[in-house]
Amino acid sequence: MVSTQWGALVRRARRRGAATVRRMTGSQDRLEQRPDPAEPMVGTVSTALATGDLDQAHQQAEQGWRHRPDHIQLQDLLIASLDHRGGSERALELSVDNAARRIEWLARSRVTRRHRHQLGPAQRILFAGFFRSGSSAVLDCLRGVPGTTRWTPTGEMRLLKAPGGVADLVRRCETQGGLTDSDLVDFYLHLTGWKLTRHPPGTFHSRDVVNRHSAVLFRNRRAFGYLQTCLESFLELVDLTTSTKPTAADLVSFFRDAVGRALDAAATDAGAEVVLINQTINAWRLPLSQFLPPSTFVIVHRDPRDQYVDVRQVQGKPGLTPTTAELFARDYRRNRELTDRDVPRIAQRYGHRSYRLSFEDFVLDHERQVRALTDALGLARPRGRTGHYLPSRGRDGVGQHIGAVSPSELATLTEALPEYLDPRTATGGNRRR
Repeated sequence: MVSTQWGALVRRARRRGAATVRRMTGSQDRLEQRPDPAEPMVGTVSTALATGDLDQAHQQAEQGWRHRPDHIQLQDLLIASLDHRGGSERALELSVDNAARRIEWLARSRVTRRHRHQLGPAQRILFAGFFRSGSSAVLDCLRGVPGTTRWTPTGEMRLLKAPGGVADLVRRCETQGGLTDSDLVDFYLHLTGWKLTRHPPGTFHSRDVVNRHSAVLFRNRRAFGYLQTCLESFLELVDLTTSTKPTAADLVSFFRDAVGRALDAAATDAGAEVVLINQTINAWRLPLSQFLPPSTFVIVHRDPRDQYVDVRQVQGKPGLTPTTAELFARDYRRNRELTDRDVPRIAQRYGHRSYRLSFEDFVLDHERQVRALTDALGLARPRGRTGHYLPSRGRDGVGQHIGAVSPSELATLTEALPEYLDPRTATGGNRRR
């Protein structure tokens, strides 16, 4: 479990991080553009990791860090290597130190806004789907609404559901009876995108997705306030595990507040009144909404025959488990039934409200459905073309199973899921209209 030394280390790291940044001149953007003699060391360590020479990479990371202990990337590489080798206590000490340094850097470089936003339940709108069910298309449509911003600007918000994220940490706490140094380091590496993974090249791994997403966020100035708040929450979590032995229930309350503050920061930096949040919670995992302050969900479902075509294609990629019509039908029914069960539960327990929408209705009766949706959400109508959504492209997805699935697959889906079929997809939804 976490040692009692971390409270003092957090406070010392905050002071050291501030002092380090004060020694630096210019903005983060200028710092990144200025030649840095430590960059070749970063490249050398990264190359050793990529080629699988982990011992050599660790030695080079140690040498580089001794030469430049204030270099953020070198320290993160060392943290990742220590984490992989089981050196969690030292890795956590370095994580605390680097988090404080990153926070100061982000605070000085983020977008300056006079007005700080505090979002209410109607201003946090989460789009939840069933994997390839069309929720992203609905969000793209609303991106044209004045006063809104899409979150994250680089894709799905993975803070809650991905490995090393909020839900994972709470599950570990519940299973283990508390959080370990290794758990806290994992959370830091989730936020910064430096988790070391080892698997065959070209195969899907959820940790790689998190790493790429976090790395892109750190290059987007609009995300700096959000990232700053998340890293501050990491330091607060280290403090919390030092001062008390938090239970899983304690962590739920902690993260609910932390995630709310992070979304407030995202809205502030974007100058937006409403945050449109992309797929942070899947529609069949609504209990994860316990980690959110009261919010609004837009839940989008789709005819299973068309959805199956897209899911089958994605699941056929290396590293993923291929699906069949039988497996898909089983999962589809289970997920829809879970959603039906959980929508009223999250309203009662957590104060969330939900709006449910058929992808076929959204596509084939577009203008009326957009009016109904924006009225229900209290939003203005999208200006000009409906946001970043192309209705013609959406219509191509209605009836796409025609000719794309075998007669036996079609029979399996039709017999297993009769109440979820939309008759308009059988004719392609009149896609030529």
